[in-house]
Amino acid sequence: MRGSFFAALGVALMGCSRMIGVAGGEAAKADFYVAANGHDAWSGTLAEPNAGRTDGPFATLARARDAVAARRHHEGGALKQPVTVLLRGGTYWLTEPVDFIARDTGSEAGPITYAAYPGETPILSGGRPITGWEQEEQGVYQVTLPEVREGKWAFRQLFVKKPDQNCFERRYRPCKGPFIIAGLTDAPPLKNALRHRQAQDEFRFAPGDIEKWANLDDVEVVALHDWSASRLRIREIDLASHVVRFTGFPVYRIGHWYKGGRNPYYVENVKEAGLRPGEWHLDRPTGVLSYRPLPGEEMGRLTVVAPRLESLLRITGEPERAIPIDESDPRMVLRPPKWVEHLTFRGLAFAHTNWALPPKGYSSGQGMINLPAAIEAEFARHCRIERCTLAHLGGYAVRLAQGCADDAIVGTRMADLGAGGVLIGNTKTDSRPPYLPTGNTVANCVISDGGLDHFSALGVWIGIAERTHVHHSVIRRLPYSGLSVGWSWNDKPTSCRESVVEFNEIHDAMMLLADGGGIYSLGFQPGTVLRGNHIHHIGRSQFTGSAPNNGIFLDEGSKGFLIEGNVIHSTVQAPIRFNRNKQDDHAWKDNSLGVPPDDPKFPKEAAARAGLEPAFRDVDAPIPAIPPPIYAMKLPPPPPEPPKEKAK
Repeated sequence: MRGSFFAALGVALMGCSRMIGVAGGEAAKADFYVAANGHDAWSGTLAEPNAGRTDGPFATLARARDAVAARRHHEGGALKQPVTVLLRGGTYWLTEPVDFIARDTGSEAGPITYAAYPGETPILSGGRPITGWEQEEQGVYQVTLPEVREGKWAFRQLFVKKPDQNCFERRYRPCKGPFIIAGLTDAPPLKNALRHRQAQDEFRFAPGDIEKWANLDDVEVVALHDWSASRLRIREIDLASHVVRFTGFPVYRIGHWYKGGRNPYYVENVKEAGLRPGEWHLDRPTGVLSYRPLPGEEMGRLTVVAPRLESLLRITGEPERAIPIDESDPRMVLRPPKWVEHLTFRGLAFAHTNWALPPKGYSSGQGMINLPAAIEAEFARHCRIERCTLAHLGGYAVRLAQGCADDAIVGTRMADLGAGGVLIGNTKTDSRPPYLPTGNTVANCVISDGGLDHFSALGVWIGIAERTHVHHSVIRRLPYSGLSVGWSWNDKPTSCRESVVEFNEIHDAMMLLADGGGIYSLGFQPGTVLRGNHIHHIGRSQFTGSAPNNGIFLDEGSKGFLIEGNVIHSTVQAPIRFNRNKQDDHAWKDNSLGVPPDDPKFPKEAAARAGLEPAFRDVDAPIPAIPPPIYAMKLPPPPPEPPKEKAK
């Protein structure tokens, strides 16, 4: 189905998602217009409704997209000149993602631009405003959501904005912990040659740490795994044996990386924990949403948004496939891909995406790269995301998947991210064109405050891809690694090659997990360059296991890199680390390793060259992000381990 969305009346998100670097007062000429007060039955050729309200702008981006496609069809299947669609300021509440498919493509002669009206900011929201709050007891406000009660809607994120704030803020659910497991049982583990993947679907807990709470299906046990984390649903609690059992297995063996096997965890969304100021709880059986405002928040003046959609915009071309020569000849020929090409999205804001916990919980390897993104692209070519804002998301911001070639994300802010920033590539080590993502760029972007829900998520992930260029961007405040390149755990040749990661500032990474770095790499990558990056303040938390955290971590099979001109300092452990590769597997030149900024030998000019270029410094306008509760938790001493008991 084609996307459509309602225009918002009276709910403003403008301050946080204001347009970046687009001045007002410019001539606002376009082929089509979209406005919150428009109508899809109008011509869309006026920037605002006429006096008699008989014509004016469209109401939805989907309708404008269809008008452009109709023009393309009228012109013989290819646009002969550029087409511009301008979106007026306001919030557009999407009821489904806006899809761009092969019929919506532009061309080299006729590129299509969907842009913000000068001086205004259109916001595409996957959320829904929550109204009708009533005060119940002791400062808690509640509203009943029938769609939740009927099983048609559930959400794990909530965003709140006061009238004097420029931005929304994420709110969290009540938690208990942190705790340390009391031990493992003799339950049969998953069969795997790797010890750390021999996971069990249960563990022992200390008395009182886990109880038979109400709505047990909605309670999440969050277990850390050194470089990842699992969100586990409870299947059963044996209070007599103090064993909790889950609906699914974690990817990694709980306890593997921790001394004595004493794995840290905490429990989230416990109704009985009560609501502290700024916390919320959704009771799915009754549909009751509860929120306790923070001091200074007046419930009647708050804008509260709950997300509905996991993705907001999808660009989906078609891969090559075998088709009959014609109706009279059944022999098959290979039809080339149908790319969606030459689309630009400029000055738009994308906000409020959802992510639902699967029935068997969620556990993933490093990077959590299979999470959804607000903007998803596949077989998209020569497409651009320019000076946009993506914020308040449940998953990733942007994914450039198979078949994406020569696409660019430029001058864009990504912040307050449930997962991470940008995903580029696929995981097929032998991938070849046209499936192999090739020639894609991330430039002068700010990716900040990610991993708020999914701790292993990355600022930028480059999987199996060729000629990816990430430069002059700022990547900061992540629980795990800032940027990861490669996706092969040995030194055998793959299709990943010739990535250039240069002049980025990466800092305050590894704030929670372990076994990563500012930059993390995997596999043999001929022609890949790490150049001129400024990497600093790589941390280590109380929740880590045994693995180190570093400025650059060249992990299994990493080979064939040129590493030059990087400035690395203020790392909790060694600036560079090797695992199953060695220094001689790479070329090195002019790196500054471990020299602090107050040292006369510190390369100030080299450090200053990293980060946003002057024309894009305005991109770094702050978007506040509230850290998850785990950052404020204090790990207790481990409980005594009881004797092991055989599984029943």
